[in-house]
Amino acid sequence: MAGRLIKAAAAAAARISVIAAVALAAFPACDDDYSDDLENIPYRPVISPSYTFRRGISYAIFTKDCRNDLAHLHAINRMVKAGPNWVAVTPTWYQDDYTSTTIAPDPKKTPCAECVEYVIGYLHSRGAEVMLKPHVSSRDGVWRGDLAPADTEAWFKSYRGFIHRYAEIAERTHVGMFCVGCELDWSDGDEAEEWARIISGTRHIYNGPMTYAASASNYKNVCFWDDLEYVGIDAYFQLSERRDANLGALVQGWELVLNDVESWVDAQEERRYVIFTEVGYTSRAACWVNPGRTQNKVVDTRAQELCYKALFMTAPRRPWLKGTFIWWWGNPSTHDARGGPDDGGFTPYRKPAEKVLSDYYNSYESLP
Repeated sequence: MAGRLIKAAAAAAARISVIAAVALAAFPACDDDYSDDLENIPYRPVISPSYTFRRGISYAIFTKDCRNDLAHLHAINRMVKAGPNWVAVTPTWYQDDYTSTTIAPDPKKTPCAECVEYVIGYLHSRGAEVMLKPHVSSRDGVWRGDLAPADTEAWFKSYRGFIHRYAEIAERTHVGMFCVGCELDWSDGDEAEEWARIISGTRHIYNGPMTYAASASNYKNVCFWDDLEYVGIDAYFQLSERRDANLGALVQGWELVLNDVESWVDAQEERRYVIFTEVGYTSRAACWVNPGRTQNKVVDTRAQELCYKALFMTAPRRPWLKGTFIWWWGNPSTHDARGGPDDGGFTPYRKPAEKVLSDYYNSYESLP
């Protein structure tokens, strides 16, 4: 498994120098040490050395059926213009509370199988590859990483039925990647046998590369990375504790984070390749302090823009990073569908971050 990835990486190596030269011409490189002048560093994004770098955006669906819904098609079309070559399609099933053992679709918020397949087909028709990334949420608002099922065995039995149903959709629609779970911290470090059954069963259904979306605080503890092609991290890392942080400080924050991930990657017995299965920021003041759970009520689209810039100035240059999936693009089923300057949600739509994202992702189209 790892051998196939290394072989593919070696085959791509001949192109790296060409890509790097084009990247330097388009976006002049900047030094890693920004401490001399944090106030006035220029925005200089970097291009990944991997020509297969996944320039991703997440599209989460919270409605039963969006087939032939013109508003959804408009949202997807606008998203595609931002330049992604991959889209993570995310449906969600629910459990009643954090101790429940049964996972089931919500009659109003979970898209039907036909809707999911329709969105995947439409994205394929627009030239985007797809990662199918199902989620589980608890109706009581407890984060999925803190679930505590009353009967763990029963919960995993329900989860296998859930994830294997989407594996069937993934195989049927020929998606490019399947994500077997997301941020289930309570189980992904010590329930090795249960996760082995999930992954083995999924491989009997879906014949493609797989990942798991670990939380930023727990990816080092996941016990089944050997069974997957890619390490997935939902990269909501703190970039700075300062509420008045500037671009230079955020860049430094990312470099510290990336150095830590790289140290972990280098320490593994087998070569690991990483995908940021989610990375995103609300349009709130100081959103970089706690990116996944920003509580600030002050709308600040400039803060989101700075975080996007810091991401594109740092992460893609790391050779072990094979993609970033922006969380998320607003659509008619999300609370931030309209986007714009008065919206504090994650979507970059109609905000300064949209131009940063579009300019960066579309810049890859000019590479040889």
